[in-house]
Amino acid sequence: IFKWLLMKISVEHSGSSPSSAVAESCWLRLLLVNVDRWVRREPQTSVLPATGRSEVLRLWQIIQDTAGKPAEFGRRVREIPNYNSLRGDFTKAFGASPSQVALRTRIQIAKNLLLETPLSIKQIAEELGYARQHEFTRAFHRVTGGAPTVWREHPH
Repeated sequence: IFKWLLMKISVEHSGSSPSSAVAESCWLRLLLVNVDRWVRREPQTSVLPATGRSEVLRLWQIIQDTAGKPAEFGRRVREIPNYNSLRGDFTKAFGASPSQVALRTRIQIAKNLLLETPLSIKQIAEELGYARQHEFTRAFHRVTGGAPTVWREHPH
């Protein structure tokens, strides 16, 4: 349950929807309630999706492990049996496809690098596995609604 809730928080944190912050807060509250119940040894509320497939959790972990390594992500995804079926379950569970979550994860890492390092936009693009800086800039804009240089100056 804890891992599942942390994954939901992560997905919402990387979302660009105005309601993502509210959803992130709600998932965090559910996590805290479940931690409290676990500490008190009370029954926990199940918030796991109906599918509950461990492969969905494995796919989420692959996305996290390969953030910034798109070739490795593609290779590892091809190794998953019944990926098309799993992709549908993943989308139902997280409200976004694996490729959308992977993109959001890469952009979240980019935001962290923009705030925490003096790396240039080109260096960040290379760090995240983009062949060209403009591809990174386009993806960043698509997710955040603005350019990385502007976001670095005025993060939101």
